Amino acid sequence: MPIYISNVQQQFDSFHQDAELFYVLEGSMEITMGDYHTHLKYEDIFVVNSNRGYSYKASKDVLFVKISIPYQIISSIVKSTDVVFLCDSTRDENHQYDVLRRLFKNLLNRYYSVRDRENDFGYKALCYQVLDILSTHFLLRITDQGSTDDRERFDDRIVQINNYIHANYNHPISSKDLADKLHLSQSYLSRFFKKTYGMSFTEYLTNIRLYHAMDDLLYTNTPITRIAFDNGFANIAALTKVFKDSYGETPSSMRKNQKNKAQGAEPADNSPVVKQRLENYLRSSGEEQELIPENNDQTENCSVAASQPLVGFWGDTINIGAASDLLKSEVRDHIIMLKELLGFRYVRFWNIFSEEMFIQPTVETDDYNFSKLDAIIDFFARARAQTLY
Repeated sequence: MPIYISNVQQQFDSFHQDAELFYVLEGSMEITMGDYHTHLKYEDIFVVNSNRGYSYKASKDVLFVKISIPYQIISSIVKSTDVVFLCDSTRDENHQYDVLRRLFKNLLNRYYSVRDRENDFGYKALCYQVLDILSTHFLLRITDQGSTDDRERFDDRIVQINNYIHANYNHPISSKDLADKLHLSQSYLSRFFKKTYGMSFTEYLTNIRLYHAMDDLLYTNTPITRIAFDNGFANIAALTKVFKDSYGETPSSMRKNQKNKAQGAEPADNSPVVKQRLENYLRSSGEEQELIPENNDQTENCSVAASQPLVGFWGDTINIGAASDLLKSEVRDHIIMLKELLGFRYVRFWNIFSEEMFIQPTVETDDYNFSKLDAIIDFFARARAQTLY
């Protein structure tokens, strides 16, 4: 989950596929999503849902955390494309907000204290705890609302279409895939798109891919070829054609000409000023003691004066393979020979329900026929005198 610690006072209309969680550390800010406004103060929490446009204005002394919540991860975990979070601490007194605040403080400690966050299990665990709280206590599925009138059904269909496309735009998808998902005919969906969006499914999908490719082009250093594949284009030529048709120039020239002019780019969240303000916040909230030192190497002194041999427990078991292999007499003979040489006591095997074992109901009854498994059991019974199980 990408995390940004920011003191930027204003952001104009922005649109992202992933949900974005705001947590105010200092100052205040007002977030606007269409007709919805919320005013966040110290330690307020608010989630901007996926595929929603928003803007914000903040006070001069603002310091806030923005956490990007990957839509595809949430969608795959809850097994639904209809993912909406109802999370606004200014309008709800749910005690789970306090749980989130504690998690955020631990997460921020970890964020600045661990250099290799990508491979730090503690950092990943905290991210998953945040996702767990959000999905357990703040998640609302559109399909759970039980809408009945035509307008609500229409709105729900628009949300389902948008969510599905935004969740899968970077994969090969077709109007047939979407029609099957919505249980509609492909011809009806085509007419619905023309009437509602004023364009075909393919045109709408291309616009979504182009939007995300533009984001990557302006705000990352990702190679253009990688941007093409990451955003659902078959190759760089397909991306270049769309760019020329839409903007009259190639992606490389767009990046060169516009990167320095792009608005809304995130500031460097590791700047000394922002980092110092974050440390002051953690110190004032009593969380500073949880900071993990940059170098947490430890030294232990061990004496070898008193010692005892290790018990060789690792030689007790041998892996053989599939159960069907034990039907072969040469394999069974080999096991007995290895037992005498290596002294193991247990044999591990698997896949007893394979086709080779012919475990299936008989004609006369629904009981399973374990005749071949019985032969294996008889082999181990005969070997039991040699403590082989």
